[in-house]
Amino acid sequence: MNDDEAWLAALTEVFDSGRRLVDQLYAENQRLRALVAKLETGRPEDLDAAGGRDADAGAPDHPRHAPGSGPERPPGQPREGEVARRLAELEAHHRELLQDYADLERQNSNFLSLYVASSQIHATLVFDEVLRNIKEILINLVGADVFSIYVYEESGRQFRRAAHEGNLDPADEFVPFGDNLISQVVRTGSFKLEVQEADLPSGQQPIAILPLRIGSEPVGVVVIFRLLVQKEAFDAFDLELFDLLAAHAATALMSSFRYQRLERKVLTLQGLLDLFKTGVTDGGG
Repeated sequence: MNDDEAWLAALTEVFDSGRRLVDQLYAENQRLRALVAKLETGRPEDLDAAGGRDADAGAPDHPRHAPGSGPERPPGQPREGEVARRLAELEAHHRELLQDYADLERQNSNFLSLYVASSQIHATLVFDEVLRNIKEILINLVGADVFSIYVYEESGRQFRRAAHEGNLDPADEFVPFGDNLISQVVRTGSFKLEVQEADLPSGQQPIAILPLRIGSEPVGVVVIFRLLVQKEAFDAFDLELFDLLAAHAATALMSSFRYQRLERKVLTLQGLLDLFKTGVTDGGG
């Protein structure tokens, strides 16, 4: 099993366990709703049926029924203080369950988004389509509004802007791989947020730099300049997406590079073979 398959299997298991827990929480939530409704009726027989009272509360030797323990409650009249306390406890527990349910739903949604993003990145070997898929993830999941996707060109020791979103300065189309912040981030392999400096030729300052590497080999870099208006800042889910992009986007881009080179070689060889066949046919004629 390769790393991608192991990652997918682990993610699927987490998602399934989360879904099972959500189902359990939902069932408990329904039970508590029914119990709260019975408590609000103030009918003790409903409390007993719903499990809202200890099973031994009705036993003859229970302290509440011991002789001389105080005036007996008339039949059918609930103890208001006890009911109010129980109701407050159940309401507090109900709120906690709802919060846990919401957290699990959000976590499951995030895991599903990560799975979809990973699958989408590796869905094609065509370079332009890989770039388009990365753009869609940056827009729809990260919430980036203005950004650049650079690819590393070893022959020129530079990053070339291969795709972007928003209006950007043409001066930033190429960034040298050298003594600058973007190159430093790519060398370290760790994304950088809240950038306080800018080494872009135009001087424009990004808000995030995401390195794309395979091992220590640079593949590219994503530079984000602005988020969508409805998104105020990066959150924990974005950090998980950045880790995913750092690994999977780099792998997908490198695979598309190699596929593109192989495709060109195949077309070149096919052209030479066709030329050879044409020459043989003409010579034979």
